[in-house]
Amino acid sequence: MAKTPLSLVGNRPGTSLEPPATLGEAGAKLWRDIAREFSFDDAAGQALLLQACTMQDRAEALRREVENDGPVIRTRTGVVKTHPAVNGEIACRAFITKAFTKLGLLYEPVRTTPGRPPGAGA
Repeated sequence: MAKTPLSLVGNRPGTSLEPPATLGEAGAKLWRDIAREFSFDDAAGQALLLQACTMQDRAEALRREVENDGPVIRTRTGVVKTHPAVNGEIACRAFITKAFTKLGLLYEPVRTTPGRPPGAGA
C-alpha cells in the first residue's frame, strides 16, 4: 500500500482549531496564533504543531526559572556557570524553529499580485 505524502501547511486564514487542553498558556496562545493564519489538514501537521506548542510552554517555564535565579549560578566551590535552564530554553526554541520550517510556516506566501505599484519609490 502506498503511503500518502505529507503536504505543507495550507495558507488559508481562519482555521479554528482549538488548542489541546494539555497546553499551557504560552503554548495555547501560539497554537491559536498559528491556526488563525494556517490550515492543518493532516494529523502529522497537527502533531508537529502540538510538539512546537509544548516546547513553547517548556521554553517559557525555563525562561521564568532563569529570570528568577539569574542567568548564572555559583557552584559550591564558587565557580560561576551558566544557569542550566538557559541551554534547555535555547534547545526548546531551536526545536520550535525547526518545527515551523518543517511545517512550511517560515516561507512567505506567493503573491497573487505584482510587486511594487508603478512609480513607488522612484
